[in-house]
Amino acid sequence: NTPIYTPETLRWLAQFESLNLHGNQKRLLVYAREHGNVFTSRAYQKLVGVDIYGASRDIKDLIRQGVVRSQKKGGRIYELIDASTAESIQKPDEFLRLEELIRAK
Repeated sequence: NTPIYTPETLRWLAQFESLNLHGNQKRLLVYAREHGNVFTSRAYQKLVGVDIYGASRDIKDLIRQGVVRSQKKGGRIYELIDASTAESIQKPDEFLRLEELIRAK
């Protein structure tokens, strides 16, 4: 039962607690943080042993939740979005209305 993450890493991961990320997604975030805040789909596949489809699904989920973004449109290199950047991103009003409906259902 020894923790695999340092106390500092656990404190950093706590900021994502409300997103209900699964273990592989958390591993990916820690990996990215330790590798210049960037990662590739292939690196994720090797890290956790998922196929390309599983990696794509998990990465898209992180993108939807505003945790990571693609460095360029259609690219396969992703980067962590830091809290200061995430706060400056404005969501369109119609997205906010839809988000409310989705969460309610």
